[in-house]
Amino acid sequence: MAENQLNTCVDNFNLLRPRLHLLQNGDFYPIIILKRKKDNPDMSKQCQVLYRTNIYNIDDYISEKTKIINICHQNNARAYIKVNRRNDREVSATLVKYVLEKHLNSQYDAMRNAYDHVVGTTAVHNNKYYHIDVDSLRPIDIDNETVSNIINKLIEFKNNGLMANGDIIRVPTKNGLHILAPAFNVDKFEKEVEKNKITTWSINKDAETLLYFEN
Repeated sequence: MAENQLNTCVDNFNLLRPRLHLLQNGDFYPIIILKRKKDNPDMSKQCQVLYRTNIYNIDDYISEKTKIINICHQNNARAYIKVNRRNDREVSATLVKYVLEKHLNSQYDAMRNAYDHVVGTTAVHNNKYYHIDVDSLRPIDIDNETVSNIINKLIEFKNNGLMANGDIIRVPTKNGLHILAPAFNVDKFEKEVEKNKITTWSINKDAETLLYFEN
């Protein structure tokens, strides 16, 4: 995929802020800042994790914003936030099982990143959102026919009771768009949405979406 050579700033803090009002006791959204070789060709490896934090409420979100932006700006890095919330209780239960399994199998090195691994894979099951990634060769293409088809089909699914409750959210990225939608029948959806040659798109049942990037 071709990179846009123009200076770009994508700030989705205000766009994604309303989702935090739905957090309940122990719920949180993980945020991760990544420095990528794709943005920094002089790097020796493909990706480096610079910072992780968990957002439990609006106050956390506000207090972390300046720090996140500064780290991204200083390192030409990208901040991502998980589409689906996590919960301390579910993470704790999964962590105990994961650590015990790795210990019994003598995989002691897995303990070093056990918590981060479990947070990354243990999503809260209710009110779950899917992540549709639409990559584009040109910024103008995020409003093309493919995106319209996807949005219209999501609305149709919602009106016909084929989707869970919740809003459909369009999240701008550097070279395209992330569409966040309540859970739906993926197989049926993919069969009914027409693809074209301008954009590519894929559906993930749990992923990160872009929170901030500047270059």
